[in-house]
Amino acid sequence: MRAYLELYGTLIRTRSAREAVEAMLRATPDTFVYRAAQWLFQYVWDHYQETHETPEARLERGIKMAANPPADYVGPPLQPEIFAQALAERNREFFDAFRRKFFLCDLFPEHETRFPVRYDAR
Repeated sequence: MRAYLELYGTLIRTRSAREAVEAMLRATPDTFVYRAAQWLFQYVWDHYQETHETPEARLERGIKMAANPPADYVGPPLQPEIFAQALAERNREFFDAFRRKFFLCDLFPEHETRFPVRYDAR
Protein backbone atom coordinates (compact mmCIF):
# COMPACT_ATOMS: atom_id res chain seq x y z
CA MET A 1 0.00 0.00 0.00
CA ARG A 2 2.85 2.36 0.86
CA ALA A 3 4.33 1.97 -2.61
CA TYR A 4 1.07 2.93 -4.29
CA LEU A 5 0.64 5.95 -2.04
CA GLU A 6 4.12 7.11 -3.03
CA LEU A 7 3.45 6.41 -6.70
CA TYR A 8 0.18 8.34 -6.93
CA GLY A 9 1.15 11.05 -4.45
CA THR A 10 4.30 11.82 -6.43
CA LEU A 11 2.47 11.58 -9.74
CA ILE A 12 -0.18 14.08 -8.62
CA ARG A 13 2.42 16.38 -7.08
CA THR A 14 5.00 16.34 -9.89
CA ARG A 15 3.05 15.08 -12.94
CA SER A 16 6.13 13.04 -13.78
CA ALA A 17 5.71 9.32 -14.37
CA ARG A 18 9.44 8.78 -14.00
CA GLU A 19 9.59 10.49 -10.60
CA ALA A 20 6.46 8.63 -9.47
CA VAL A 21 7.92 5.23 -10.36
CA GLU A 22 11.21 6.13 -8.69
CA ALA A 23 9.32 7.14 -5.52
CA MET A 24 7.44 3.84 -5.55
CA LEU A 25 10.66 1.88 -5.94
CA ARG A 26 12.30 3.78 -3.07
CA ALA A 27 9.28 3.21 -0.82
CA THR A 28 9.53 -0.57 -0.99
CA PRO A 29 12.93 -1.68 -2.30
CA ASP A 30 13.20 -5.07 -3.99
CA THR A 31 9.42 -5.27 -4.54
CA PHE A 32 8.95 -3.98 -8.07
CA VAL A 33 11.02 -4.22 -11.22
CA TYR A 34 11.00 -1.54 -13.89
CA ARG A 35 11.60 -2.51 -17.49
CA ALA A 36 11.54 -0.20 -20.49
CA ALA A 37 8.92 -0.99 -23.11
CA GLN A 38 11.48 -1.84 -25.77
CA TRP A 39 13.26 -4.23 -23.39
CA LEU A 40 10.01 -6.06 -22.67
CA PHE A 41 9.10 -6.26 -26.36
CA GLN A 42 12.54 -7.57 -27.30
CA TYR A 43 12.51 -10.15 -24.51
CA VAL A 44 9.11 -11.50 -25.61
CA TRP A 45 10.03 -11.46 -29.31
CA ASP A 46 13.33 -13.26 -28.76
CA HIS A 47 11.65 -15.91 -26.59
CA TYR A 48 8.92 -16.41 -29.21
CA GLN A 49 11.56 -16.87 -31.90
CA GLU A 50 13.47 -19.42 -29.81
CA THR A 51 10.38 -21.46 -28.93
CA HIS A 52 7.89 -21.08 -31.80
CA GLU A 53 9.87 -20.10 -34.88
CA THR A 54 12.45 -22.85 -35.18
CA PRO A 55 12.07 -25.07 -38.25
CA GLU A 56 10.91 -27.92 -36.00
CA ALA A 57 8.33 -25.78 -34.20
CA ARG A 58 6.98 -24.42 -37.48
CA LEU A 59 6.62 -27.94 -38.87
CA GLU A 60 4.84 -29.04 -35.70
CA ARG A 61 2.39 -26.15 -36.10
CA GLY A 62 1.91 -27.17 -39.73
CA ILE A 63 1.11 -30.74 -38.72
CA LYS A 64 -1.47 -29.51 -36.19
CA MET A 65 -3.01 -27.13 -38.73
CA ALA A 66 -3.22 -29.89 -41.37
CA ALA A 67 -4.88 -32.23 -38.88
CA ASN A 68 -7.40 -29.62 -37.75
CA PRO A 69 -7.91 -26.86 -40.34
CA PRO A 70 -10.16 -23.89 -39.55
CA ALA A 71 -13.86 -24.70 -39.90
CA ASP A 72 -14.27 -22.18 -42.72
CA TYR A 73 -11.23 -23.38 -44.70
CA VAL A 74 -11.98 -24.14 -48.34
CA GLY A 75 -9.15 -25.46 -50.47
CA PRO A 76 -6.81 -28.35 -51.00
CA PRO A 77 -5.59 -30.34 -48.01
CA LEU A 78 -3.03 -28.41 -46.01
CA GLN A 79 0.54 -29.66 -46.29
CA PRO A 80 2.55 -29.16 -43.09
CA GLU A 81 5.79 -28.33 -44.93
CA ILE A 82 4.12 -25.63 -47.02
CA PHE A 83 2.45 -24.16 -43.93
CA ALA A 84 5.80 -24.13 -42.12
CA GLN A 85 7.42 -22.37 -45.08
CA ALA A 86 4.64 -19.76 -45.13
CA LEU A 87 5.27 -19.07 -41.44
CA ALA A 88 8.97 -18.55 -42.13
CA GLU A 89 8.28 -16.24 -45.07
CA ARG A 90 5.84 -14.10 -43.08
CA ASN A 91 8.01 -13.84 -39.96
CA ARG A 92 9.15 -10.28 -40.70
CA GLU A 93 5.59 -9.23 -41.51
CA PHE A 94 4.44 -10.66 -38.17
CA PHE A 95 7.26 -8.84 -36.34
CA ASP A 96 6.31 -5.51 -37.90
CA ALA A 97 2.60 -5.96 -37.10
CA PHE A 98 3.36 -7.03 -33.50
CA ARG A 99 5.73 -4.08 -33.02
CA ARG A 100 3.18 -1.57 -34.32
CA LYS A 101 0.45 -2.93 -32.05
CA PHE A 102 2.68 -3.24 -28.98
CA PHE A 103 3.93 0.34 -29.26
CA LEU A 104 0.53 1.77 -30.33
CA CYS A 105 1.99 3.22 -33.52
CA ASP A 106 -1.49 3.73 -34.97
CA LEU A 107 -2.30 6.17 -32.17
CA PHE A 108 1.20 7.61 -31.78
CA PRO A 109 3.02 7.62 -35.15
CA GLU A 110 6.15 8.98 -33.48
CA HIS A 111 6.53 5.61 -31.75
CA GLU A 112 7.67 4.14 -35.08
CA THR A 113 11.11 5.61 -34.35
CA ARG A 114 10.89 6.17 -30.58
CA PHE A 115 11.37 2.55 -29.53
CA PRO A 116 14.38 0.86 -31.10
CA VAL A 117 13.99 -2.90 -31.33
CA ARG A 118 15.78 -5.35 -33.58
CA TYR A 119 14.37 -7.98 -35.88
CA ASP A 120 16.14 -11.30 -35.52
CA ALA A 121 14.73 -14.28 -37.37
CA ARG A 122 15.64 -17.80 -36.38
